[in-house]
Formats: sequence, structure tokens, C-alpha cells
Amino acid sequence: MGTKKSTKGTLHRVTLDHVLGTSDAPPLPTLGHQAAVLIATNCAGASPSGLGKTLSSLGCAGIPFQMCVYGSVTHRGYKIDPKDIPDSPDNLLYDVVKAIENSPLEA
Repeated sequence: MGTKKSTKGTLHRVTLDHVLGTSDAPPLPTLGHQAAVLIATNCAGASPSGLGKTLSSLGCAGIPFQMCVYGSVTHRGYKIDPKDIPDSPDNLLYDVVKAIENSPLEA
């Protein structure tokens, strides 16, 4: 994970729980669209307005981006095969959202 500066210039560790949040609600049977958008945009360093951009235009490197998405999906308790996560420079960020949003809950 990365770090962020506070207003006083001190560095604080940013964890997946900071980005994705935690919830006391029972998990959904699939990851869902909202969580998929959060994961894809966070791993790409983009906002939701960047969903129509290609991975190359967002500066996403194939395997590191793919592993960020994979790690984030599995951290939430869902399963996906890394090879099912689009990582081609010509793929849109929205393609990643579509590929991961139906990831099933880990049994």
C-alpha cells in the first residue's frame, strides 16, 4: 500500500481497509459494481470519470496493475483467477470493472 501525508507532514500508512472500507453487513454473493469500480479506479490511480480510458492512457503497467486488482478482490473475500483480469494496454478501465464485478464470494 502507499502512504499519505497529514497536514503536519507526517506520513501515515494507507491500508486496503482505508481504501475499500470495512463493513459489518453480510457479504454479497458477488463483488458487485460499486466495489469493482472502487478497486479498479484505486489500482489505476484514477477517478470513476476515467472508466472510459485505456489502461495505457492511465499509465497502468500490466502485471502490477493486474496483481493490485487481484489482491484487492481476494482481500474482500471474493475469488477470481488473475488471468481473467484484463491487463492489455488497449483495455478500458471499464473492462476491468466488468470482469471483476461478478466475482463470487469465496466459499
